[in-house]
Amino acid sequence: MNESISFKTLHQIGKGNIYNFLSNAYQKYASFDPRAIEEWIKGWKDFDDFVFSFTDEDASFGFSTFLGNKAIGFSSWDPRQFPIAIVGHNCILSDYQCKDLGKMQMMETINRLRIAGFKKAKATTGELTFFIPAQKMYTFCGFQEFERRYGDKNSDFQTIHYEMLLV
Repeated sequence: MNESISFKTLHQIGKGNIYNFLSNAYQKYASFDPRAIEEWIKGWKDFDDFVFSFTDEDASFGFSTFLGNKAIGFSSWDPRQFPIAIVGHNCILSDYQCKDLGKMQMMETINRLRIAGFKKAKATTGELTFFIPAQKMYTFCGFQEFERRYGDKNSDFQTIHYEMLLV
């Protein structure tokens, strides 16, 4: 990889592209569970609208990731439980996955959370095979698994919950 990685504001990827990035990153998962993707799509669109309801300066709860001049991903967090940050939507476009770019992006997320004064970060991912790269990324970056649970009574989808101290 000859191009350098850089991190810019969320607005640098443009309205609609947060949704597009998540759709792209989860396209392989759609074949496993199309029903789940349908449910998630609304949340992705809502999050895209949410980000662009803020000015560029006020959208300080995430950033976009570029390889050279190409936007390839983004990371975000929910700061409303300060001093705990809940790592939220984050992804790397499918053509750029499995190249350690997600790890670099998450390390940048952790760095920004520390600078902002957060004391702890929490993250969640799925336990299915599709989510193994995310599981490995979180543990590589220093998160510790603390719980596994099912979404609701009617769900066979289990989530893995991670946390890490930032101090």
